[in-house]
Amino acid sequence: MSSTKPAGISPVHWTTTLSEHPIFGELKDDCCATEVQEDTYYSVEGRVPALVNLICESRGDLFVWSEAKSALLTTNLKRIKASLDPKHGSAAEQIPVFQILLLTSPPVNPLLELIPDPSGEGVALRNKKELCVVLLKRQRGEYGEFGGGQKKVNCKVVVVARELLTIYAQSLELLQASWHPKSPHCICLLTSDNTLRVFGLSEPDTPMVTIQLGGSTLSRSLRVQDTFIAFQFWADSVFVLQDNGDVWLSDFKDGATPSPPLSMRPPSEDNYSSDPCSILVLPLELCVVVIANGNGMLHHCIFYSSETVDGEEEPEAGAGRTLYVVETMKLEDTVDEDSSLALIADPVDPYRYFVRHSNGLYMVSLPWLENMVKAVSHPIRVIPEATIRALVSTPPPTRLQGVVIVNQDLLRDAVIATSTDGECLAAPLRSEQLSSVGGASAYSQPSGASSEQPNSRFLEHMRSVLFEGRKPQPRRFAQKKDETQEDCFRYLCDAIKILREQYFQREHKAKKEMKQRISVLIEQKTQQINDLLNLEEESRAIEEKSVELEDKLCVVTDQCSGLVESVERLLCKLHSQSPVLSNAERDMADKLRTTLEQLKFLESNLQQARQKVTLGYGKAAGEGTSLNPQQYNHICATLAESGKDLASLVQKVKALLAVVQSAP
Repeated sequence: MSSTKPAGISPVHWTTTLSEHPIFGELKDDCCATEVQEDTYYSVEGRVPALVNLICESRGDLFVWSEAKSALLTTNLKRIKASLDPKHGSAAEQIPVFQILLLTSPPVNPLLELIPDPSGEGVALRNKKELCVVLLKRQRGEYGEFGGGQKKVNCKVVVVARELLTIYAQSLELLQASWHPKSPHCICLLTSDNTLRVFGLSEPDTPMVTIQLGGSTLSRSLRVQDTFIAFQFWADSVFVLQDNGDVWLSDFKDGATPSPPLSMRPPSEDNYSSDPCSILVLPLELCVVVIANGNGMLHHCIFYSSETVDGEEEPEAGAGRTLYVVETMKLEDTVDEDSSLALIADPVDPYRYFVRHSNGLYMVSLPWLENMVKAVSHPIRVIPEATIRALVSTPPPTRLQGVVIVNQDLLRDAVIATSTDGECLAAPLRSEQLSSVGGASAYSQPSGASSEQPNSRFLEHMRSVLFEGRKPQPRRFAQKKDETQEDCFRYLCDAIKILREQYFQREHKAKKEMKQRISVLIEQKTQQINDLLNLEEESRAIEEKSVELEDKLCVVTDQCSGLVESVERLLCKLHSQSPVLSNAERDMADKLRTTLEQLKFLESNLQQARQKVTLGYGKAAGEGTSLNPQQYNHICATLAESGKDLASLVQKVKALLAVVQSAP
């Protein structure tokens, strides 16, 4: 790669030593050992060659594809950054390592693209005929290494749409794959039969959503015409780009029918359809669509919908949806005719994006987006044009093998690029660290870029201090040829007085306030540095505490498992000691329970009878009357009979209890 590292970058920045990482040394050896045929990356029908992107980043982990090993090489960028920190020891003592993720079912054809899952649980591998998803099982730890930090780790692979891509292998081509932004573990595929399909990893062969965009071209005898080549999600809809330049909009639901192609205004002779190859929707509230053509043309469009169209009494179906082309730009460097462009959204700044072709990477800034509402309301108004800045370029025949934009809080923003010969270029992406280098690849500020000064209020105050009040009125003197030395001395004294009052005093005041401001800024900087150091110490303490808690959790989990096993053994022992009764003994126990219930019932009846007798005696005594002999004899006979019955029942119960107790 013919570029050099930008000047002014701190030597401790993690990107400065990334090119010397062992993972790229391994990649260079693999590139020398493997030769991929050039026609491998061309489509089946001989269209524009597809770009290759064999590098990606997900949550601080860098993934690089090795064609020689058919495996993923990965390393943790946070560990590389920590190895350069003097508080963690010298860099020589902590050499960053990389891991090799071996795949249970590696792809057969050479890869075209790595697509990281936004959830960080997988990486999709795409080529013309296959789509595999590598499932990542992260091991807890300081840097979250896979498989506990082993050099080689086996990873499960889920093959998506295997049946579809195998049955129609000769005629069907996988054009694009993208993870669905709102459905986790679901990936959307665009195939050359003009169909969008969404597959879930739980059922990788059954599509969850199917959208037929145009006529099917699965038959080998049919020729692909007006094929949909790219798509981009927006809200609950999807923009789809056709190879003739038309842009379609469809609701993203099963069985949805796309609306007619969107009209593009103002009108153009070629309808902006010069070999389109990529589409991008910027992550803004206003729908801003970017369309890239193979000849290097970039169209910046604003999508809006209206009920009627000027000059039409009754709008046609879909005529109210329009793409207004705000500006059209062309890349500075000449793009090969057979080259393809890829648009990459900037995860840091929504008002810019990246354009990539086989030999270079560019950053496009859109300053007019701040006034985009005014631009839509008044399209004739002159607005500032977008700026293009070259970031990376490679001399032919070397091509870019992959580009990734890193956006992590700890790592800061950076760009990483790899070439076909295994070289790596990495540099920070922050504007204050990018400066012009000169040469084929340059990191420089875009021309005409303007940014608001952070101390604008202080600058306005300094202007008021230096230029407050009225300006001194110029004094006019009569032109005399015979001016004396006293007049000249008087003029000089007046000039000195004006300088002292109007300039020197204000300059002194301004210097004094500037010194005060500098002291305040120095104090703020010192405090911020101390806060950062404290945050780093707290972060380390939290990481150490998390490791300790994880160890304690493992111990507690083991102890809990042991207690559960002990309780299960105790229950089994108690259950084994309980007696086993025969059928006769069970019947006897049931009769015993029935007898006890009858005994309780009779006891309650006896108690009621005694209470009645007691109440009868009391009433007779109170009225002065007594029972006759017949009544008295009847009561005595009833009591005697009940007493005998109770005695016999008690004897039976005792006998049954004895039998039950004597049973083994």
